[in-house]
Amino acid sequence: LAGLLPVHDAAGADATVGTPRTTDGFPDFPRVTVARGDELNLEIELCAGDIIDTLSPVILVGQLQGMDPSAAFASIDRAMDGALSRIRKMGTYTARGAGTLDVYPTGRHLITAEHVAFLNMGPWQTFNCDVLTAATRSALRTLIISRLDEFATIIMGGRLPDNANLQVDTALEHMFRGFLQALREAPERERFRRIVIAERDPDRMCAVYEAL
Repeated sequence: LAGLLPVHDAAGADATVGTPRTTDGFPDFPRVTVARGDELNLEIELCAGDIIDTLSPVILVGQLQGMDPSAAFASIDRAMDGALSRIRKMGTYTARGAGTLDVYPTGRHLITAEHVAFLNMGPWQTFNCDVLTAATRSALRTLIISRLDEFATIIMGGRLPDNANLQVDTALEHMFRGFLQALREAPERERFRRIVIAERDPDRMCAVYEAL
């Protein structure tokens, strides 16, 4: 399942989005070409399922200091036979400032992505929407400089210990605000083409579609 969706920003864009059908409980999204004239050209693909099943060369997941790893971390860790957990126990994983990346090769483990990148988002006590925007901006700038043309990710920063509900629309707004800022600033932006968002829950997938 894949759908290319328009990202709304101040520049505006012309795109036609049809009504998604439903297949096996998941929305089947129509494909839409997203264009910003000479400024930005970006594809957003929705992947209904586990992030380890995407075909992107890099998986990007966020990590708030002081919070347990996400479900995506657990899934990737299982696919890598517990290698990520062992790395964390060895102290190789570093909790640095928001916006820094810790990148690990997947080696010969049974996972398509060649690298897993953990985006540090700082302590959860000081985390807010501005931090999320700054962190995703920094992450994409780093990936573009590394000459990558796409990555797969999940909804980041949408849940905090004092709020059990996942704030899909708010998280996506500030995630993509940072991504779009990075694209506008990068001289090599023509090389970058796609962001894949993975989600296992059908209802949440529809919420992602509506938010975008």
